[in-house]
Amino acid sequence: MQILADSIGQLTVANGVLRVQLIQTGPDGQPREAGVLTIPAAQAAPFANQLARGVTELADKVKSRQEETMAEAAMKKLAN
Repeated sequence: MQILADSIGQLTVANGVLRVQLIQTGPDGQPREAGVLTIPAAQAAPFANQLARGVTELADKVKSRQEETMAEAAMKKLAN
């Protein structure tokens, strides 16, 4: 299942489960709940760390690719 989330609403912990309210912007421009992500509380920190590492790695790859594209464009411009 895929859920588009624009932000995070409330975070709650009960019975050893972390619940993360996911928010999206509705067609009327107002925020509405998109779903609830449930994670065992004991796994919340490792889960968040893994997600943060993944996002950082992805951002690094995007930046590297953008730099390569800019360098290629500059080389083409010099060749002409």
